[in-house]
Amino acid sequence: MSIERVETWILRVPFMRTSADFDDAHHELIGVTVHADGLSGMGYSFITDTAGGTAVKALLDDLLVPRILGRSPLEVERIWHELDVLTHRMGTGINRFAMAAIDIALWDLKAKMHGNPLSVELGRLTDSVPVYGSGKAGNRLDIDELVQLSTDYVEEGFNAVKIRVGLELDEDPRRLAAVRNAVGPDIRIMIDANERLDRPTALWLGQRVADQDIYWFEEPVLSTDLESHAFLAAQLPMSVTGGEHHCSAAEFQPYLARGAFGIVQPNVCMVG
Repeated sequence: MSIERVETWILRVPFMRTSADFDDAHHELIGVTVHADGLSGMGYSFITDTAGGTAVKALLDDLLVPRILGRSPLEVERIWHELDVLTHRMGTGINRFAMAAIDIALWDLKAKMHGNPLSVELGRLTDSVPVYGSGKAGNRLDIDELVQLSTDYVEEGFNAVKIRVGLELDEDPRRLAAVRNAVGPDIRIMIDANERLDRPTALWLGQRVADQDIYWFEEPVLSTDLESHAFLAAQLPMSVTGGEHHCSAAEFQPYLARGAFGIVQPNVCMVG
């Protein structure tokens, strides 16, 4: 059994109005479909807000896809390791996006070959996970609409909601207070700054909204700023979280060693 054919593609997906922070905000999904023995597996990575997908697709088409043709689709970990060695001198950038798309496609195909759900193939340890409402709480929404969309999540059965912050700092405490008042004390509220703030501003905002019982503060500063994450984690009452823009497992290690992340958020579309 071997990989017979691989297709690559790009899909441009506009943000929902309720989550877009600027006009023309979009995702570019870079997809891979792997075919073997009459089955196919699909994987993708994505780039947000910028049009860099063609660079990832070119790396797939020119370098990585030819390396996996004819290989066994069951050698998922070995293929990842070999592509990692091959692209090591590129650092952790578009090579990781391209590798992740292949990795996800191969895991999908491997699960289908074994007749398993993907969660079982990956070694499922639990039958359920907590979820939260996200994607309808952009910075550009007025307070009334933000409250309505948050309460809609609660009515749908979510017991947690995430609110985007960081564009209008003077308004953020009022926005969060309005949501807390509407959803009540038993619903978890998380906030996400999408790496927008510097250390003193993140500290100021975290302290200002602490009375709203915020469960976590996601990406308060640049993802590469280990010292500020560690400082904020030590100073703020809520968990500081991040990692969705780290492109390798190794990048998480110093953050865990320093206690900089209370919760880690690896993005499978970047780390595989």
